[in-house]
Amino acid sequence: MQAESAKGWRFASSDGRGSRARTRGHKCDRTSPVWRKQRRIVLGLAILMVSLLLAVAASLQAQPPALVMISWDGAPDWVIDRLVEEGRLPTLGRIRKEGACAEYVVPSFPSKTAVGHSAVFTAAWPEVSGIVGNSVPAGPASQTTLTESLRGFDSRALTAEPVFVTAAKAGFQVAVLSATQSYPAEPHLAAIRASGADPGKFWSLSGFETTLAGRAMLTEKDFRTPAGEWPGIPDSPSFKEAEFEVAGTKFFALAYDDPSDPTKGLDTVAIRQGSRSGSGTSEAKLRPSSARDDSGFWSRPFRVGTGERSGGLAFRLFTLSPDGSQIELYRSSANALLGAASGASKASYEGSYPCFHDDAFGNYKSGLFGPTLVEGGSGEAERRIVEIVRRDCELLFAGTRWAWENLRPRLLTHYTPMSDSAGHTWIGLLDPDLPGHDPDLAAKIWPHYIKLFQLQDEWLGKVIDLVGNDAVVALFSDHGMEGISKYLNVQGVLEQAGLAAQSGRNIDLTKTQIACAAWEDFSLTVNRADRKGGIVAPGEVESVLAQATAALLSVRDPETNLPVVTSVWRARDVPGLGVSGGACGDLYFDLAPGYYPRRSFGAPVTKVTSEWREGVHGFYPERRKMHSILYVRGPGIRPGLVGPSLRQIDIVPTLCSGVGLPIPPQAQGHAVGQFWTSKSQR
Repeated sequence: MQAESAKGWRFASSDGRGSRARTRGHKCDRTSPVWRKQRRIVLGLAILMVSLLLAVAASLQAQPPALVMISWDGAPDWVIDRLVEEGRLPTLGRIRKEGACAEYVVPSFPSKTAVGHSAVFTAAWPEVSGIVGNSVPAGPASQTTLTESLRGFDSRALTAEPVFVTAAKAGFQVAVLSATQSYPAEPHLAAIRASGADPGKFWSLSGFETTLAGRAMLTEKDFRTPAGEWPGIPDSPSFKEAEFEVAGTKFFALAYDDPSDPTKGLDTVAIRQGSRSGSGTSEAKLRPSSARDDSGFWSRPFRVGTGERSGGLAFRLFTLSPDGSQIELYRSSANALLGAASGASKASYEGSYPCFHDDAFGNYKSGLFGPTLVEGGSGEAERRIVEIVRRDCELLFAGTRWAWENLRPRLLTHYTPMSDSAGHTWIGLLDPDLPGHDPDLAAKIWPHYIKLFQLQDEWLGKVIDLVGNDAVVALFSDHGMEGISKYLNVQGVLEQAGLAAQSGRNIDLTKTQIACAAWEDFSLTVNRADRKGGIVAPGEVESVLAQATAALLSVRDPETNLPVVTSVWRARDVPGLGVSGGACGDLYFDLAPGYYPRRSFGAPVTKVTSEWREGVHGFYPERRKMHSILYVRGPGIRPGLVGPSLRQIDIVPTLCSGVGLPIPPQAQGHAVGQFWTSKSQR
């Protein structure tokens, strides 16, 4: 049954089958007060909903984007420019269209990793940041000698506040997945607590300081007849077993013939952690393969170490001959991640990022992966090291994704050392301006160096896709790279001038007036009487500096008779370099192309004995090959801009000005507004 109201509406009866509807044939009385009231209510609700939607949209638009800072250590502007112009780095090409880049970036001096990163993160030069090199003085001059130093990567070496601490003190969530001077975390946490902010906003980890085990290649020499049974695997006298220990954890590896594999003879390696039985242990089974363009042949991660000081490693079977006469089972390094993260969040992160950087370039150069191209190899060794870089980049992205999705940071930093290690290894062969350059060998090596940058470019592209328009993504590097084939032995120059002396292999402080101190490469420090072990009286300092200047400028290469030192200057005479105070040196110098300074005695000029020569950095920052990079993409960034050259100390002020993050308090750099649309700067 349906009842009809006086206003022409039909209502559902008690059986529930009716619906509220206009009665057919009846018209609504629009002059009725009830109808007008209903109309006002509906219109009011509609206006309210629209207002709320507009307010939400405006709020979303007003919400500042996060900032993601990624560092490619040692990525030279001169190399990156070439690769982008050739279309080999699609993500950076995309940023040039959708975002902005600097013409180049002038690094700090010396152009070193610890110095460059501190200049970026603190926006201050060494005279303020305290980071005068990859090493720094061990303490005040009155308490330490010229021979004592500390790591410049240590947070305790900083005398200026980095942006990741400034942001946390302002109450923003920070995720430092990797950054110089972030470890140990305690000084940063103490500063955050002292400011009244929540130290939980500072989430950081670093693995560089705690190596649990180096990398290794197990070969047929490590495999013998099995000493015990392997449950689940049939016995055979042809099987071969290796037993080894990593960071206090025992491993067993068995090369055997898997019945499910059609290959006759040995075709599989089983790896078990703890025991042969596999009971309650980790296990992996690997098939052999030469280097590949994927990471599908790596084992699952195994954890070694104990408690907080534990880390992951993995195995890769490159070679296994059917008779076992050739075996190459690679084991990655293992590092513990430590810092301002622990408990469930750290464990969850390590589930996504189980293994730290496996930087194997030194091992590659020494022949761990077989004959290199320099030694006439086939290129397999180079392909293997590139595959290791591929796996590292995949892990870097997995860790980045975890942090972005779980921590939702306003500031996230990450880093790869691989481009720097590759540069140190290969640029001595690739630099076309270095005398003795072999273009044929360089043509074989370039594709592998390029591939490394393509893998890092792919990682960057995945990060950009991950964060979308919720973040500004900034890629930077700390310095460039160039090749050298000769050394300037600085202490030897000073010794010949009667300004320094040695005792055994060390400096004789009782007879040394000025030297390249333990923390220096491109500067000299006077051994003043007010320094521990010092001998130079205040009235003698100027004379010592003048003599040292003359000694450096007099050095000539015995083969070419050309000057080796191109310029020498007092720190006070070049204030723009930011090396005129604090722990900085007294006298700075730069060298002709092809030479690099060493804190060594002996003949002033010597040759690099390795046929690889060397890829190096540290020189005067205005040298073309020392220039670094900056690429930026995200909301508010001016699209298509190839901006002016920047100083490293300008990067963070420029980025923070557009994303609403505070600028570090000791910043000497300035925001460059050209990178932002006019209404983006906050």
